[in-house]
Amino acid sequence: MKVVIVNDTAKRFPFTRYLAYAHHFGCQLVMKTFREQLDRVDIELLGTVPKQSTDFSIAEKADLVIVNGEGSIHHGRRAELINIATQYPCVLINAVYQDNPYREALRQFRYIAVRESDSARELEQQGIKPDIVPDIIFTSSTLNAFKAPAPTRDLGITDSVLSPKSESLIRKFLTWKPADERISAFQPPKRFLTEIAKHRRLCIGRYHGVIAASVLRIPYSAWASNTHKISGIMTDMGINHLFAEQMEDALDIVPQAFDERIDAYVSRARILINAMFESLHRYV
Repeated sequence: MKVVIVNDTAKRFPFTRYLAYAHHFGCQLVMKTFREQLDRVDIELLGTVPKQSTDFSIAEKADLVIVNGEGSIHHGRRAELINIATQYPCVLINAVYQDNPYREALRQFRYIAVRESDSARELEQQGIKPDIVPDIIFTSSTLNAFKAPAPTRDLGITDSVLSPKSESLIRKFLTWKPADERISAFQPPKRFLTEIAKHRRLCIGRYHGVIAASVLRIPYSAWASNTHKISGIMTDMGINHLFAEQMEDALDIVPQAFDERIDAYVSRARILINAMFESLHRYV
């Protein structure tokens, strides 16, 4: 079985051939995990289509196209990631879905999995019944094998896609200067994990930061992103009391101890993700 992945978010920045470190750590982990999972279930990856590309011609050689929904399909954006299902045999996985117009092409997907319940409810309102399978990086070998050092600092704060400062992070990284007093998401995965692990507690504005802290068992609170992805995953975990709309409010609720309900969610997530990849053969 041969597949192509559309929406390779690790290739989103045009200048990364000059500076690999400009990638978002979460996007790097997502794409690496895709490769790990496909290898595990003996599926050949022919190639990927970068986020900014609409050239899907490579898909003609594939038995199945995997559309990586990630944080892309919201507020009417990225219609091409749905419309591609009218051209090729497709599955849509690892997706957020929010505030989109009805698209008949959704019914052409052979399988749809979203990452949290809020996205599932929105699709159900459009007559689509998706599975809920958490973000695939819960099974990332990089994340799960990371050995966290003993923390030396109390509270760490990440950047956010909504932070005005985050818009300049990549440009600042080009000069190899500290980008911000916050922990930047625009780092290689191991560097990001090392940075957050230096802290006993975290206040997080990044969706994949929430997942990383959950796997590493670092107590955290979080605030809103550009979609319901952070509030959605935390509600599904049963820790919505640790979520706030604004960073300032999230700072007031950073816990001292790790909530053990997260452990149960992480264990269940790995089971669901593994089962989803093992089932891909049936959609050819």
